[in-house]
Order: sequence, then C-alpha cells, then structure tokens
Amino acid sequence: HTEYDEPIQIPDLFKSTSAEEQYEKLRSATAPSVLEVYPNPAKDYVMIKHAADEQSSRRTLEIRNLKGELIREFPMTQAENTVTVITRGWNAGTYIVSLAANGKTTESTKFTIIQ
Repeated sequence: HTEYDEPIQIPDLFKSTSAEEQYEKLRSATAPSVLEVYPNPAKDYVMIKHAADEQSSRRTLEIRNLKGELIREFPMTQAENTVTVITRGWNAGTYIVSLAANGKTTESTKFTIIQ
C-alpha cells in the first residue's frame, strides 16, 4: 500500500495583479509627442520642435489655417530640430502644424495666434 499526497498549488494573486496593473498603465499611456509648439498662444513667433523617425526620407513641417490652406512649409533635414517661425502679420486665429513623412501626416497639433 503506497500513500501519495498531491501538492496543492495556490496561485500568487499579487503577481497577477501586478501584471494587470502594468498592462493597464501601458494601455492608457499615450505615445510621446514628436511635435511641440511654443509659446502657445503666440504673437510674433512660434517655435516648433519636432523629432522624426530616421527611416523617413522626405519629411516636412506644414502650417495650415483652419480652412486647410497651406501657409508655410519647411523641409526637414535632421531627425530632431527646432524651427522658429515669424508669425508677425499673420491673422489672429488657430493654425495647424503637421509633421509629414513620405507624404503622409504622422502627427498634428494646433497653435493660436493672438494680436
């Protein structure tokens, strides 16, 4: 007659909870911005800081008004750069700056010009 005791496996609830918490943090996290505009609102100038993917060959920054009309366009030669745009004389209002890579917009943000 042989006696056998089956081991009892109790799950470690702390490990599961930790993984779920980490998953939720990752899910709710936003991607880091590659496009920043300051000061916002602006009067005489804005500075546009961008970081683009090195893989992209043709990169441009485009500034459009809310009607979609192209106001300014800047070819980008470096992966990270800051462009200063003189806005003196521009109409007050909201403008959209977009980062385009290989003809496709990858990120956009708004800025406001005040008088």
